[in-house]
Amino acid sequence: MVVTDAYYMDDASRLWLRGEGFKYLAAINSSRFQEVWEPLQLKVKKPGQWVVAWNQQTEEVAYVYWDPERGRQYLLTNAFKYQKKGGEMKRPPFEDVYALFFNGCD
Repeated sequence: MVVTDAYYMDDASRLWLRGEGFKYLAAINSSRFQEVWEPLQLKVKKPGQWVVAWNQQTEEVAYVYWDPERGRQYLLTNAFKYQKKGGEMKRPPFEDVYALFFNGCD
């Protein structure tokens, strides 16, 4: 799995990674991929809130979290799959997994 910071993921790398079958978990600069973030940002209105969306076409999970100290955080991944079963998510795993991998490799 490729784990990357916000300034590395752009349209070309996103398409290439998906096309080559690589799994990725990437922090994203919010100015990129506006088609992903615009609908989600409307649902995150105050610090502490988060939202997750599954894109069936690209098989990606988008996650926006408004961290009270660091502002809005954006993660995009195709390393997780959508599952209907189970209860409500209290906290999505994406942020913790990203932090574990990114800090471990940093």
